[in-house]
Amino acid sequence: MQKENIRNMADYYMYISEIVDSIEEEYGNYPETEMYNLVESHVDNNQMIIYNGYHTTILDNSRNEPEEWKHMVGEDSSYHEVLQAMAYDVMKQDVWEEINDRDISY
Repeated sequence: MQKENIRNMADYYMYISEIVDSIEEEYGNYPETEMYNLVESHVDNNQMIIYNGYHTTILDNSRNEPEEWKHMVGEDSSYHEVLQAMAYDVMKQDVWEEINDRDISY
């Protein structure tokens, strides 16, 4: 699934599933790597996090809704920093949920 083709929640979770496929394959090839580090790396380097235009796609389609976002950023953060922090945290949570739903041992 290409990020440009995400139009709804089902598409978004298909995209998340593909991220987890990649994490699972990498973990299988390098079992000494900690799962936490793989999740951080895959989310941090994901183009939906890197490019501001996709932050709202993540937030619109995720089932996770952070109750408080100020703990993720400083009090004087810009609107874009807030969106990026929220999108990053929500996407990371979505990846962890998919990993746990699949019962991937780590």
